[in-house]
Amino acid sequence: MKKLLLITVLFLFTFNLKATHYMGGEITWECIATGQPDAGKFIFTLKVYRECYTTNGNSAAQFGTTETIVSNSPAGNFTVTEVAGYPIDISPVCNSNAAFSHLSCSGMSSGAGNMGAVQLHIYKSTPIQLNAIPFATGWTFSWSGCCRNSSANLVGQPAWYLKAKMYPYNNSNTYPCFDNSPEFAENPKTVISAGYPYSMYSNAFDKEGDSIIYKWGQPMGSASTPLTYSMGYSYQNPLPDTMQNPNNVAAVLDSITGEISLTSFTTGAYATSVKVSAFRCGVLVSETWRDIQLVIAPPTSNTPPTMTAPFFNGTSWDTTVYAGDLVQFSFDAQDFQFLPNSTAQSVDLNYFGSQFGSYIPPVGITLGTLSDSIGCARPPCAQLTPAPGSNNPLVGTFGVQTRFSWQTSCNHIQHSSSCNQVSNVYHFLMTSKDDFCPVPGINSKMFSIKVIFPTLIAPIVDSVSFDYNNMNAFISWLPIIDTMSIFHAYDIYYSNQYIGNYVLIDSVLDINQTTLWYSLSNSQTAYFYIKTRSVYCNHTSISDRSNILGMNLMSIEQSQQNSGLILYQNTPNPSNEGTTIRYAVDSRSLVKFQVRDLSGRVLMKRNLTANAGMNSFEISTASLPNGVYFYSIEIGLEKAMQKMVILR
Repeated sequence: MKKLLLITVLFLFTFNLKATHYMGGEITWECIATGQPDAGKFIFTLKVYRECYTTNGNSAAQFGTTETIVSNSPAGNFTVTEVAGYPIDISPVCNSNAAFSHLSCSGMSSGAGNMGAVQLHIYKSTPIQLNAIPFATGWTFSWSGCCRNSSANLVGQPAWYLKAKMYPYNNSNTYPCFDNSPEFAENPKTVISAGYPYSMYSNAFDKEGDSIIYKWGQPMGSASTPLTYSMGYSYQNPLPDTMQNPNNVAAVLDSITGEISLTSFTTGAYATSVKVSAFRCGVLVSETWRDIQLVIAPPTSNTPPTMTAPFFNGTSWDTTVYAGDLVQFSFDAQDFQFLPNSTAQSVDLNYFGSQFGSYIPPVGITLGTLSDSIGCARPPCAQLTPAPGSNNPLVGTFGVQTRFSWQTSCNHIQHSSSCNQVSNVYHFLMTSKDDFCPVPGINSKMFSIKVIFPTLIAPIVDSVSFDYNNMNAFISWLPIIDTMSIFHAYDIYYSNQYIGNYVLIDSVLDINQTTLWYSLSNSQTAYFYIKTRSVYCNHTSISDRSNILGMNLMSIEQSQQNSGLILYQNTPNPSNEGTTIRYAVDSRSLVKFQVRDLSGRVLMKRNLTANAGMNSFEISTASLPNGVYFYSIEIGLEKAMQKMVILR
């Protein structure tokens, strides 16, 4: 207990106690959907994170019940009003034992600043109509004031300028509206303990499925005044690195997941900003900045819970599934440490993500879970069983476990004809927390599931042979396997040159048909490849091309005429019950004839006497199964070979 009190006292006096309360915030907007009152208009939301701080026992520098958003949009400046029930305390929650030190708004003593106790204010506008096309540089929506909390990475205590931007898309009028800005699925982490690897997530999501990119944001003091950073820091490097302590690991922001990973042995309070950009079909449609001050508290002996999930590959928690697949696995969080009074720590587990369903409370012995049909961006929704609810937290001594289940469907594939997007990535964030005081150990893991269309591979073109008499090409390929019944056609392409240009000459709709005749007219060369066309979720997908196979009739004739032996293509080819073999020799000779299958096994052989000039004979193919075969003629050391096809 003495050790804990000493840490707390050090924490109180580590930071600059001069504070003016603003810790960060974000501005977002919602497009009111068709069928709702004021459909086609926007509702803007301002979230503000304020330090819990008192002066002479009274709450200091409270924000107003209304605030003003400044914009260069057709709406001009407009008022946002605080939502009923706010502000609320979002300080870290730890064990309820009164003997332990706690961070909370009600517990902040006079003058105690930069402790990590935080309250959240939420303001909303009335429905706003924006009947115009945004400027090419975007419409800016901002909120500003003075002054920020003191921060170790900033010079002084500058003003704040919080903003978001709405950009034009395909020259479309924003009334009726068609786009929601990205939203943040959880409140930011405002305080962590020094001394261990840590990850935190902005966890933004977009209702339209637009692509989201994360970057470090440039915090501003005004519309044109970037903040000035202390030596060793910048807006792209806002947290302690090896310059402050050689054991530190500099913060890295993942542009795809929004994960900020760091290890800091340096304590203090640090202003950060993350810019979230949304792209539709590669076009920037919005930018939202989240400013937040992170407090790094002194280290303790406590470490966060460990977490396990099935498809961790050593570097990422990602997997890819086909639409229609069922994704299921167990998720565990464990922590076998003890509190300072030697009682076991408890672990709670929470979840965030737009694809989770609404909470369904437990009934009798039935566990609480999440709905598979409502509450998520695109049903079917992902479920957790058991799942935490507001009155039923998922908590366990030394650890907790839940089961994830998600039935994917065609609805989970974002397909837009304008940008031909045929897959979607869904992010799910699981956060485990122990109850150590005053700063609990926290571990967050985001796993991503990419939902794609199933596609079929192209077949292998097995052979191309020719009927010299009729100038026809015969193409044969190996059939593909289609376990999902999505095959639509084999598309056969032809060119008279190997390098192209290839044109579609036919489509075979039967997956079991693997041959095709094609008339060459007067062409002496022919090359072919095949693509597989499949249809799933009302979407047509085309495989990559197969191998290219073909022949040059002229070079074949010429090469054979230059030798003493010429072997011609059998006729008919494909054959049924029998076929004729023609060959020419320059003198009377003893000839060896053989037929082999694709494995090289000899199926038929004859010894013949050939006269000088053209010779021919017939063979029966009735005993040979459908397929491709090689036949050859040998005279001494000379040998000629051709392919023939048996097809009934």
